[in-house]
Amino acid sequence: MVGMKDFPADFSQPFTMSLNYIKGCHIRFFDDNIPFYQKYWRFIGMTAIATVVLPKTKEVEILIQRLATAWKTENLSDMQIKIKKERIKELNFGLSVFYWGAQVAIVQNLCPQLVQTVIGKSRQNDFNFLLPFGCVYPFDHVKNWGRYLLVYVLQSYSILKLIFLYLGAQCLLVTLCSQLSTEFALLREDIKNAVPMPNRDKRTDEDMKVDYSMTIEAMVKKHQELITLAHMLNDIFNRMVFIDLCFFAMIICFFAILLALSHDAVNKFTYTVSVFALLTLVYLFCYYCEMLKQESGGIAEAAYENPWYNGGTHYQKTIRFIIMRAQRPCYVTSLNYVPITLNTFTKVVSTTWSYFSLMMTMYGDT
Repeated sequence: MVGMKDFPADFSQPFTMSLNYIKGCHIRFFDDNIPFYQKYWRFIGMTAIATVVLPKTKEVEILIQRLATAWKTENLSDMQIKIKKERIKELNFGLSVFYWGAQVAIVQNLCPQLVQTVIGKSRQNDFNFLLPFGCVYPFDHVKNWGRYLLVYVLQSYSILKLIFLYLGAQCLLVTLCSQLSTEFALLREDIKNAVPMPNRDKRTDEDMKVDYSMTIEAMVKKHQELITLAHMLNDIFNRMVFIDLCFFAMIICFFAILLALSHDAVNKFTYTVSVFALLTLVYLFCYYCEMLKQESGGIAEAAYENPWYNGGTHYQKTIRFIIMRAQRPCYVTSLNYVPITLNTFTKVVSTTWSYFSLMMTMYGDT
């Protein structure tokens, strides 16, 4: 995280939560001076997301660095300042809601068993020791309080590492999508308000005084850079997205079934919080992927709204090429095949309900 101190504050601040989550698993970004084994030795065993995140750490660093370089901080119009503040505020709010929801879900899944055990043992000595997860060990792990607490801490530590890795990777994807879509939104305003220029052989001294960053040529280069960053984002995360989509519906369905069959108030609350935390994550994930699609595709509309007809033929051709390219929006995909949009969220919810209905029907027939 030391390397991010050179980035604009409004750019780097939203990354804090995701990188801190991942740092909890001893995966570090922008810490090139730390030896590889010191950075990753505790990472062994986290295979599902590990095969995606660990080989891509350098690519993620490069993506963040290039996006920070492209981050617009100068020559902002009042509308662009408003857009930027609203997007960052919206992202921070969404991440905060998810963060506290996740914390409540973690506490609710890891702490009640210990509290129930302490209360139960204080009332009757033959009360069974309760663990967060049912496991079989090659020794009697509930022989005494010492073994019980050691196993309890081991289970909690192991699952927390997995949770932090998973949540950190998801929040990192959400943050990158949000920041990239914000840059597309700012570019839309630049293109829409760009001053049409005559052909080079007809330009006056007044035309030559225009700041290069505000010329259509500079905007084309910015557009190409943002498209490249969007492709990098998809290349890094498309496998992880596929893994997520394979398990989201089943995990949510699992908690929903537990909620439906549970008769204990504490367990009902725990499972309810877990379901809503997972749905919030899926929604944020799909919402910001949808936003990236909308903002990258909106470049075409912004170019059309520009008074291009007042410019020279070179300017008009440039606008035409911008429109042609922007008609192919940028997506985050699942294995470079299925684009992720808000429709994906509805499909996940629909699939979850189908699984839930099937399982409840099968349970009712037994």
